[in-house]
Amino acid sequence: MYTVDSDKSWADAIAVKHGRIIFVGSSSEAALCREKETEIIDLQGKMVLPGFVDAHMHPLMSADIYFNQISLFESSSKDTMLEVVRQFVHDNPEQMVIKGGWFSRSVFDERGPRKEWLDSLESGRPVS
Repeated sequence: MYTVDSDKSWADAIAVKHGRIIFVGSSSEAALCREKETEIIDLQGKMVLPGFVDAHMHPLMSADIYFNQISLFESSSKDTMLEVVRQFVHDNPEQMVIKGGWFSRSVFDERGPRKEWLDSLESGRPVS
């Protein structure tokens, strides 16, 4: 386990008591922490990283994206994306501006998507 301390040291074991890490270091030192409630985990050379958890959210922004914008997450080709945009434009005549995104960049060449493609689907309203 890489400890990210100033010495850039590595550890072989972790001691956990009541769901909390109480020791990180060598297996022999971890054995000194052994008690009935303590679990010693021998890492056997494996990497341990903290849980990367994003516990915040943006409900208003998410609702706006879900209900009022084009999502191209699941579109895997240029033609599929343009069809999703065409359908959204058709189904939402009341929207003054068509917004969306979240497409896979790998579907396009080095220039990416073209303004002209969107203009061919909607010329009366801004599309972004």
